[in-house]
Amino acid sequence: MKAPAAKPTHGNSALQISGHLYERVTPYLWAEQARHATGGTLLTILNSGHADLPFTPCAEKAITFFRTGRTAKGTCGGNQQP
Repeated sequence: MKAPAAKPTHGNSALQISGHLYERVTPYLWAEQARHATGGTLLTILNSGHADLPFTPCAEKAITFFRTGRTAKGTCGGNQQP
């Protein structure tokens, strides 16, 4: 029997969320909902890519989070446009 999924909550640690504004595989709305549910910080990539964050101008912002724990918010361009 599977245990029920836990309800997301606002935690005490930093959480970096990224969302691609025009993506169809994982809609941007889901990134907004995750940010709202967890209190994370949302970084918006202005493209339609899926899993291409390392290849966008946003990559350095994401890497900074892993190196320092400082989150990034706002927007940055992407390689693909809708």
